[in-house]
Amino acid sequence: MDSAAGRIRRFLPVARLNGSSARTTVRHVNRSEAEAPKPEPIAAPAASGPAYAKRVPFAGSTARAFDTAVMALTAAGFRVVEKRSSSLRLEGPGTGSTKQSALLGASAIRIEAAANTLSLAAELGGVRRMARFIWLFPPALCVGLFAGIVGLCALVAPQDLASVARGAALPLGINAALWLVIAPVFGRMLRKRTAEALDALLNNMAAMGEGS
Repeated sequence: MDSAAGRIRRFLPVARLNGSSARTTVRHVNRSEAEAPKPEPIAAPAASGPAYAKRVPFAGSTARAFDTAVMALTAAGFRVVEKRSSSLRLEGPGTGSTKQSALLGASAIRIEAAANTLSLAAELGGVRRMARFIWLFPPALCVGLFAGIVGLCALVAPQDLASVARGAALPLGINAALWLVIAPVFGRMLRKRTAEALDALLNNMAAMGEGS
């Protein structure tokens, strides 16, 4: 009995030591994990590029090419924001009608000459504004007309309100839905028209710059 108790007493310090070592090891590991550098957040991807971008081979006079662009764009209402020996940046008022120059579909234009190429990039803010106007204004006008007709009928002839509301809802609803379908098609047409005008401008710049 005494020998068994002695063996137990001899075993206890070892157990306590092992437990202390385990706690020390755990504390060491936890401290190392706490001191380890945390990974930095991944940066968000850059914003999408311009809505229009094109380049053509070019080995002529950059000054003549830029002068051609300035003359054409300022005549359409653009203003020069920055002009350097190898780059040109202009901003425009945007388009408010299809009767205006197709170049006004671009709200900002950047032209660069480098590595035997002439490049043009543009933001089509005018196109987006016109497309948004066509998408919002006609349907909103139909809703306003319906509200006006129903409101007037409620004041003048409330007994006929239901029949008048039904009669006005059908044509105005069809009209509004039709404009919601037309708006995206019209937006694509405006974009194509502006892109063709920018293509012509870039080709004319290259031709004038390489001319004698």
